[in-house]
Amino acid sequence: MQTVELCRGIILVEGERGGKYPSSNSLLVGEESFILVDTGFSLSPQAVKELKENFRVEAVVNSHCHEDHILMNHLFQDAQICCHRLDAPAVRSVTELNNRYFTPKDRELAKIGEQFLRVLLNLKDSKVDFEFENGYTFNLDVTKMTVLYAPGHSAGHCCFYFPREKVVFLSDYDLTSFGPWYGGTDSSLTETLSSVEKLKSLEAEVAVTSHRKDPIRGHDEILKLIEEYVSKIQEREKQILDALRGRWMSADELADLAIIYRRFPEPKDLFKVSERIMIEKHLEALLEKGKVKKQGDKFTAANDQ
Repeated sequence: MQTVELCRGIILVEGERGGKYPSSNSLLVGEESFILVDTGFSLSPQAVKELKENFRVEAVVNSHCHEDHILMNHLFQDAQICCHRLDAPAVRSVTELNNRYFTPKDRELAKIGEQFLRVLLNLKDSKVDFEFENGYTFNLDVTKMTVLYAPGHSAGHCCFYFPREKVVFLSDYDLTSFGPWYGGTDSSLTETLSSVEKLKSLEAEVAVTSHRKDPIRGHDEILKLIEEYVSKIQEREKQILDALRGRWMSADELADLAIIYRRFPEPKDLFKVSERIMIEKHLEALLEKGKVKKQGDKFTAANDQ
């Protein structure tokens, strides 16, 4: 377990393999007693034991409900567990979380998805003691942490801001080269864009994300990386339109092209569902803009017959 002190009272807990899925970076906030933001920093119970031996964790705050952020919640039974009210049901229930990754037509794959969560990742149902809303402030002995409700990635996705230190935890608006993820049934492309735009207005000098290894320092650098990150959405839209020029394709056929993932991780069939859901959100937006036409379940670029 590697930790980096960002400033007094705020410590980055580096996730395994640089915070790559199914791990994620966590934060320890406090001095005498601590809040732990997200519990997916390791898949090893031994690493959790080591953290608990060195830091008195009184509360766990989940940024949102996804497995790589709540993975070790069950090992913090003595702590108060908190999350946004819209993601609380999916933190409490693995089945509810799994349902947010699939549509009704994915029923058989959803069974495999729940097995993946429960068996391969050993994800367990978690208690939730407190459900917070936008603007709630956690007052600690050395700092204050304010909830920034930032939906889009999930219905209840939140970031956390430390105004005195000008530090922000961007959670899964992770500023990685992959770009934004909105592949859940509770995700929203529109809300993702809106949330990221709001984050640009923060007076932040240090940003930490869930899946980027190193902290980002300097306001201008943070803004530059946010712009690069959100530009991936426009790149994806262009690639979808390019694929639809002169031909009709369904969302499933577009998903086979792996425009967003490039290469599907294992289990491929499950990640392909996320790809399709993101493609569907793009197609819906393109229809509203009049850039594509629809016939049955097929789409084509609007300037093609």
